[in-house]
Amino acid sequence: MSPRQSRPTHLANLDLNLLVTLRALLRERNVTRAARNLGVTQPAVSAALSRLRRHFGDELLARVHGAYVLTPLAAQLAGQVETVCAAAERLFATGRAFDPATTEREFTLLMADYPATVLDPPLSRLFDHEAPHAALHLQLIRETLGSGAGDAIRLVDAMVSPPLGHFRTPGVESVPLFHDRWVCVASAGNPLCEAESFGIEDLARLPWVVPYHRDEGYPSAAPATRQLTALGIRPRIAVRVESYRAVPDFITGTRRVALVPERLAAPIASAHGLRTLTCPVPLDPAIQARRLGRDVVLVDALPVLGGQCVNSMIGLFCGIYGNAPDYRQLTYGIFGELFAALEKTDDLHYNRTHTRTVTYDEVALGRWFENIVDELGIRVVLGASVSGVGVEGGVIERVDFATRFGPVSVTARGVVDATGDAALAWEAGLPCQVPDRTVWGSQQIRLEGLDESGKPEPAELVARVDEKAAQYGLVRRDGLAFFFPGRDTAVMNMTHVEAPLGAVEAADAQLRGRAQADRVVEFLRREFPAAFRNARVRAYGFPGRRQTRWLAAAHRLTLDEVRGETRFEDAVARTAWPVELHDRVEGYVWETFGPDHVHYVPLRSMLSPRARNLVAAGRCVDGDAAALSSVRVMGPCSAMGLAAAHALDLTLGEDVHQIDLTALRDRVRENVEG
Repeated sequence: MSPRQSRPTHLANLDLNLLVTLRALLRERNVTRAARNLGVTQPAVSAALSRLRRHFGDELLARVHGAYVLTPLAAQLAGQVETVCAAAERLFATGRAFDPATTEREFTLLMADYPATVLDPPLSRLFDHEAPHAALHLQLIRETLGSGAGDAIRLVDAMVSPPLGHFRTPGVESVPLFHDRWVCVASAGNPLCEAESFGIEDLARLPWVVPYHRDEGYPSAAPATRQLTALGIRPRIAVRVESYRAVPDFITGTRRVALVPERLAAPIASAHGLRTLTCPVPLDPAIQARRLGRDVVLVDALPVLGGQCVNSMIGLFCGIYGNAPDYRQLTYGIFGELFAALEKTDDLHYNRTHTRTVTYDEVALGRWFENIVDELGIRVVLGASVSGVGVEGGVIERVDFATRFGPVSVTARGVVDATGDAALAWEAGLPCQVPDRTVWGSQQIRLEGLDESGKPEPAELVARVDEKAAQYGLVRRDGLAFFFPGRDTAVMNMTHVEAPLGAVEAADAQLRGRAQADRVVEFLRREFPAAFRNARVRAYGFPGRRQTRWLAAAHRLTLDEVRGETRFEDAVARTAWPVELHDRVEGYVWETFGPDHVHYVPLRSMLSPRARNLVAAGRCVDGDAAALSSVRVMGPCSAMGLAAAHALDLTLGEDVHQIDLTALRDRVRENVEG
């Protein structure tokens, strides 16, 4: 026998977790894949491999021609480790059912001092009443775990943390415990507290106290720093602390500010004479359902993510801001972090006319959507059309889809219909409505090779189209050009195409829409050569559809309610966008509102009386044609999506019509108040 085989080994001297790592390495023959399967980091597996090599005195995995192969010893161990691991799993599976009343074991919980403040009192009572013989070890997090969270949880019984989109550890489940929001705290003498209002620029100028921010530059994985990133703030960090409860000591009597969870802010503000201030941009979870801890499946009929704002080349974010002269922000949600991200790459531009709109690069926007969906672990099905819906007692239990790869069925306890055409509600047999006259869509195009210095004024463009439309075969007698400053490109909105609900008719309308767009390009080259002489079509968007079919909901939003600024008890979204009704082929109705005007969307306009767990959002909500034309733009549509996720989260397994409106208002208040 070799010395390695004859050396006695005692279990007490071994880290038995290495067995699991050894099994994964011998199965995968690759450190990265082994780490992925174990749900830990690659450095953790590399370190474990080094320990295994030292223990066995063997390389175990040897690189040959660019790939790893098992050494002879590793090949011998492969069968043994499978047997040992299987036996261990069977051994521990045969234990008695867990009984908290009799257990005497110690439970280790890992969390920061903030959730400890929230959870300790009820947790202490729970242990005392339900597990009187058990011991509790509360282990405080001393630094941001980041990607190491998967490794950390393997050493404890449970971990409490903010939602972690990258946290995917096999065999580990997570549940939402409570909701909170971020607020600013400042000393009572801070000039910020004396101001009638403050904005992002004010916060950016002040020194910050930041908990759990490693000395590793910016951005950081620290929760508060991530929220500041969402605001577009790169904080001037004056003090770093490893505890939320240490924050007020470095705020009192100074100009410093900090971001803390609201549940913690109240007691520390009272004890230290601090003021609590609402952030100018909300920092509540943005990609709503996933960040609420729910398992989310996102299904899109297109083969790519991004919806119409990316793939139909809308060109502008509209309806997010109020009217001149104040241009106050009315919708928040994802826009804080989205705008911050696109601003950093110069893929965003703000425009001020009667209201504030935002020009964007659709390629950059599409990648942002894809990256955040991937980061949050949202499961995606693309190129899918609804083929059937399973409904029982008003509850949608299953949605079937047809894809080029075969059928897909999704079972869910809550469903959001954001299809734009109420396709899911229609297939479920729920009452829907269609316009009593054609509401025209558009075929957008992005042109390149332009000379921005020669671009016509908007009024000049409209006048020339109206004069020459017949000559060039243009059906629409007005038009809009959304130039992206400094890039000599523009999105053109100068067509009107039908938006039928039949498959064959829709395909035909798309072809005719592109032919219209080609005639628009010819018109622009000849009539405005200074700007468009060398214009080329970079891309044709998918047909843009405005109002085709929508839910017959519990409440139908009316034009009178829009004009009268009706504030509903169950309001979940707001906007100041004009009535923009494209109900005539040659143009559209454009009815603007005053400087302080705001109109609202009630939750009832998103709920079918015949469905208990479905919420519509965006163009699927109920309104008369004119009212719907003023709320179907991106700002209020995003707010409706956020409200839909929160409504289902609050009522999952129950009837969404019976929602606690106080709880819902608390979650969506930034989008309807102030």
